[in-house]
Amino acid sequence: MKSKNSIKNTAKNLLNELKGTLAIYNKAWKIRKRYPLSLAFFAFAPLLWLLPHLIYGTAVTGGRYSAKLESLIGFGDVLVYTALGLVFIALFHNTMWGTAYSIRDEEFLGTLDNMYIAPISRFSIILGNSAFAISQAAVGCTIQMIIIGVWYRDSFNIVNLLLATVFMVLAIIMVQGVSMVLVSFVFWQKEGWRSILIVHSVLMFLTPIAFPIVVLPNYLQGIAKLNPLTFAIEGFRNAFLFGVSFEVMRYLFILIVAVPILLALGVIIFQITEKLLRKKALLGQY
Repeated sequence: MKSKNSIKNTAKNLLNELKGTLAIYNKAWKIRKRYPLSLAFFAFAPLLWLLPHLIYGTAVTGGRYSAKLESLIGFGDVLVYTALGLVFIALFHNTMWGTAYSIRDEEFLGTLDNMYIAPISRFSIILGNSAFAISQAAVGCTIQMIIIGVWYRDSFNIVNLLLATVFMVLAIIMVQGVSMVLVSFVFWQKEGWRSILIVHSVLMFLTPIAFPIVVLPNYLQGIAKLNPLTFAIEGFRNAFLFGVSFEVMRYLFILIVAVPILLALGVIIFQITEKLLRKKALLGQY
């Protein structure tokens, strides 16, 4: 009898958390809809980020195709190669920002106190904002992927796209772990949200977004190969371009191992930080 009641209570708690997450998600969208120019920016900004890289890459290589790039990775289309990297990093960055900044945003809006006395966990607050960030970024990324599909239509493969989507999903889960660490820092330092910019900037040059990893200096290659985001973006791009291969499956295995570790680490750090701030009565300090 106790086990049945326990299962019912667990199911009820999970349902309440889901409702809370959806409420946060809907609130974020209602606020965004009040500022249509802001919504338009997040929808089309990825295209503005994409175009300078494509123009520069084309100018440097003297055209759309590069013999050097093909000799390095077996694929010479500079536009498609660069665009895939930028699609991936745009979704990753927007998700990281939306998740990591969620607590500070609630403080600015004056709703954090109300959130904290609501009968839902702190993770529901963060996940609701994260879900909003993902759905918002997905608009721009979808536009980018349509453009890439037009460029690459002669060799477009739906199976490859599905495999690439698996890498994208794993990366979105992985970013929650990284973001939890950043949320903890923002929660502690308040204006520490600028740390998000630092992390993003470091990741930008330690991740092969618009270039193969082999063009980096040897010491940076070693660091980049320890970066989980490298495996995610390389797996995503290689899956899209080449389909199933030993290298793609190796990247997939590494991510499957790394994702739960990073997620657990982020949750533990957040819980420790929140507990310390509660103990020092600093939660309400803005």
